[in-house]
Amino acid sequence: APDVAARVRAAADALAAAGATVEEVSVPAVTFGLSAYYLVAPAEASSNLSRFDGRRVEQVLSLTYASGPDALEGLISDLRRTILAEPEVDPSVVHVYFRDFTANSLDVWIFYRIRDSDLRKHLALRQRLNLAFMRLVEARGLVFAFPAQSYVLQVADAARAASALGPAPARSAP
Repeated sequence: APDVAARVRAAADALAAAGATVEEVSVPAVTFGLSAYYLVAPAEASSNLSRFDGRRVEQVLSLTYASGPDALEGLISDLRRTILAEPEVDPSVVHVYFRDFTANSLDVWIFYRIRDSDLRKHLALRQRLNLAFMRLVEARGLVFAFPAQSYVLQVADAARAASALGPAPARSAP
């Protein structure tokens, strides 16, 4: 386009004025660039997709602070053993660790890789493992933590909230 050519020429002139050496060159093969791109791009995309040979899974099990260290350590071993028992899981990529003390829970981090990229197989395995995880937590006498959120009400806010609810229902005496 003429506008682009004019801008390129102006930039080249500015560079030359600043002391740069500007030379015009010919690239005759550039006319074939788009054709080559349309040949190479699908092959490159196909090559990239062929490397998608599995799925990674990362999840966190949040347990209550009532969990003792021995029970938690036993659970971590049980979780790792359960994951490794699945033939679809790549055993070189299995990680299970007690990772965090959060405000509301003790968090166990689980990371593993499934060899097959098929979504149905992936979901079936995740369901099987998640149910197994629930059973392991229960067998160890541990309890999942519920997400919690704290709210602070000022006295004026509490009174306003109570008035918005209306009068309390009448109670009959026993």
